[in-house]
Formats: sequence, C-alpha cells, structure tokens
Amino acid sequence: MVVATLVAASAASISLTSTGVGAGTEVVAACDSSIAVDYVTAYATATQTYNVTAVKLLGLTACSGLTVSLALDNGAGGGSLLSEPGTVIVLTDQNADSISDDFLFTLSAPVDASAITNLAVVIG
Repeated sequence: MVVATLVAASAASISLTSTGVGAGTEVVAACDSSIAVDYVTAYATATQTYNVTAVKLLGLTACSGLTVSLALDNGAGGGSLLSEPGTVIVLTDQNADSISDDFLFTLSAPVDASAITNLAVVIG
C-alpha cells in the first residue's frame, strides 16, 4: 500500500506542480517513480465558484489493476472536504499524449476548488 499526501510522506518524494487548483501536490508511489496530478474543474454559476469534479492521476505506468483512494481537505484541521473510497485503476489517456498511463478519478460530489489545500492519494 502506498500513501501520498501534499503535507508529508515517509518515503522518497517527487515534487510536482498541479494545475487548476491553488496548491501543489506531492506524490509518492511504489508502483511508479513519477506521477503527476491535474484537476478537472467546472464553473458553478449559482455560487460563482469553480468546483473540482475529478482528479487526473497521470503517468501511472505500473499501477494498473491496483486500488486508489483519495481525500481532499482544506488544511484547517477540520477533516476531509471529500474522501473517496478505493477504485480499481483502469488506465486511459487523459493528457492527450497517446499513452494509456493515466487514471481519471471522478468525484462523487464537486468540491470548491478554492477550499482545497491538500490532496492525499493511497494506491495499493
């Protein structure tokens, strides 16, 4: 089982930049040496905010068939904004590089993008 968080990790870490949300992301994974994160957002006219509707895990070459869970939180100590249960990784091409090494994790409910400061990913 691999646990990765923005805040800390107990193994070697990989520095990444994420797009679409105002926080960077640290990912550590035993099944692959380099994983990037991107966010899918949608504008909510009722609240005039951008919501994250999905998280793209990019470059999961060796992670196919494993289970991934994730949690988004606001870093305020109040717990998770959204915690998603384990889903089996089925690789597709999410970043238009013609390589099926990515996974699109669709969230069960949208999360206000401005509230997200941390992303925790568990692969195992």
